[in-house]
Amino acid sequence: MSDRAFREGLDRHLTTEPEEIPLDEEATSGPFETEREARDAALERGGPPEDGWTILSAEQNLAMLLGACADAGITVGAYDSRILHWLAGFEDATCMAVAGWVLRAHAAGAAGTSAGRKSDGARA
Repeated sequence: MSDRAFREGLDRHLTTEPEEIPLDEEATSGPFETEREARDAALERGGPPEDGWTILSAEQNLAMLLGACADAGITVGAYDSRILHWLAGFEDATCMAVAGWVLRAHAAGAAGTSAGRKSDGARA
């Protein structure tokens, strides 16, 4: 399959509305030390791979990324959505790492701290 045919097929796949996939609120959001940890968290958050797949599909990745944004209270604009659709084409572990950043940043903000900083504002 040519690179162009692949991109056109992916574009067709990603322009359809993602299926609503319930996300496990207890799923881990990292930090991840290995790709395997991120992949396990992706499977926990995004559900089992579709039949015939060993990793999550682009549609499942997109639902996972949009779910992380929604959980963090992020309003997704048109360009944001375009980037999330693009990102969803990567491996599930990669998408989970990004979703984990969103979720951890939100949690840090809610706790009144920022990632990489001590509570007094000094660098960790």
